Amino acid sequence: MKPFVITSILAPTNLSEPSLPALRYVRLLADRFSAKVTVMNTDPITNVANFVGPTDRLGYLLTTPEYEDRLRGEIAQCAGPVMAGRAFDVDVTVGQAVPAILTSAKKHNADLIVMGTHQRRGWRRALLGSVSEGVLHGSGCPVLTVPDRDTATPHAITNIMCPVNFTEVARESLHAAARLAEAFHARLTIVHVLEKDEVTDIEAHEREVRAWISPELQDRCSYRELVVHGGPAERLLDCAEDLAADFLVIGAQHTLFRDATVLGTTTERLIRFASCPVLVIPRLAVPAESGANAKNELVGAMM
Repeated sequence: MKPFVITSILAPTNLSEPSLPALRYVRLLADRFSAKVTVMNTDPITNVANFVGPTDRLGYLLTTPEYEDRLRGEIAQCAGPVMAGRAFDVDVTVGQAVPAILTSAKKHNADLIVMGTHQRRGWRRALLGSVSEGVLHGSGCPVLTVPDRDTATPHAITNIMCPVNFTEVARESLHAAARLAEAFHARLTIVHVLEKDEVTDIEAHEREVRAWISPELQDRCSYRELVVHGGPAERLLDCAEDLAADFLVIGAQHTLFRDATVLGTTTERLIRFASCPVLVIPRLAVPAESGANAKNELVGAMM
């Protein structure tokens, strides 16, 4: 199992005020883990004046050095107040956001990407931003999504919730949650969801859950186990609210479906509807026809 470490953080930003909550978590994590920070922005604007050739080949073109310098200054101005006293690098790219972010993450050897998400209301909450969704589907490193809630809200990690089942991706997310709980002296609640009629002996299953949780966690952080019943996404969202969780850690198995990489529907629903930051611990994509182990589900629910 690859240990959970945070040494290099990539923070894509669109230079707007709603992106500040994500930057505040970048600062929080960078300070605690002494991690290197790269703040990046991808500009889709082209400079047609610099292009010589057929117009049908216009695409994302390189901007002038002066324009890139100005953009770097805007990034520094946006991130500067949040990152005051901490050095950070600036990365400016031109082109489509998702591939640019994934490329930058590899270039900077990022082991964490932190992104803001829109906290929509009503039916719009069912929509996950296309950039966030694309990065989540394509990233090989953990991705932290942060709702663009009120920027005045305190940013802290004090109460972590980690859904689990009996898979390896669940164990990886559990170790990540335990590492964060240990680093921030946070309370950790490990939640397992039982769907209707999934088991007949509830007490025996609860013992199985407790036995599955690695004993080594007992010496690393304070935690408790919780077994709940119902639909996975709904019950986990209810639990997060009831527990007043301020941080979720979930595992996601990337699964190949034709030419696309997909995540479990429960995973995506938690990211869309959770009111607190969600850290997604990924596993590499596997062929969809490879059997039960390839199920692209959240670690808290096997479907």
